[in-house]
Formats: sequence, C-alpha cells, structure tokens
Amino acid sequence: MKKQKGINCLPIFLTGCQRLLIVAGPTYCSRLWCVMEIFTFMRMGGTRERIEVKMIMHKDLADPAAAKKVLKRQFATFDAAKAECFLPKDKHRLLAVVEAGFGDFKVFNQHVRSIFDDRLQETCANLPTVDVSISEREPFGRC
Repeated sequence: MKKQKGINCLPIFLTGCQRLLIVAGPTYCSRLWCVMEIFTFMRMGGTRERIEVKMIMHKDLADPAAAKKVLKRQFATFDAAKAECFLPKDKHRLLAVVEAGFGDFKVFNQHVRSIFDDRLQETCANLPTVDVSISEREPFGRC
C-alpha cells in the first residue's frame, strides 16, 4: 500500500521539478522504476532540454572511455519492455501504463533513445564520469 501511494504521487513530484536528473549506471535501463520516472516526466510535459544525464560506472571498469562506451550501447538499445521489477504483477501493470501512454513501446523507446543520445553527447563531451562502487548485493531490490 505504501509503495502504491508513492507511485501515485510520482506525477505530482515530477510536475514540480524544473529538471530531471538521471544518474545512470550499468543497471539503469533494466530498472522499471527508472523507466517509470522518465515516462512520467515526459507525460507531465517535461522536455528533453530539461533532462540531465550523469553517468556512473562500476569500480571494475577502470577506463572511463570504456565505461561510457558500454553505457552508450545500453542506451542505444533501450527497451522498456525488458526492464525488470520485483513483482511480476507490478511489471505488467506499469508497462501497460507506458504502452497506453505512448501507443506502443516502439514510440516510447525511440523517444528515450533519442533523449539519451542527445544528453550523453553533452555529458561525454563536457562532464567527467563519477566513479561509484557498487556492492555485489543490491539492498534496494530491482525497482
């Protein structure tokens, strides 16, 4: 019930935001909650100019250029339908919302890929990659 209230309030939270900051690492595209944040921001009138992407990399990828290349490849093949969530029933319900909001996943995926491409061009050209150590276990789950 508490999680549902948070999901229901997401549009309210994002409507009040001037910008959407995406802190993207190796698992970003596979997390359904991240997909839902992008979807909600876009549906609430957020524009690509108001989205900022900061990349983080796993400690095992010591070469920043290699880490950026891996993330760019992931974002170029972004597919909302492949994102995972802890509960299968939540996944189906949330993906149905995304599909209904854009007509189909193809359109949504193209928008997100385009946004990542635009934003990553700026990020890779102007900003350093932040090195973040990711533990072997994920204490917050997949969503």
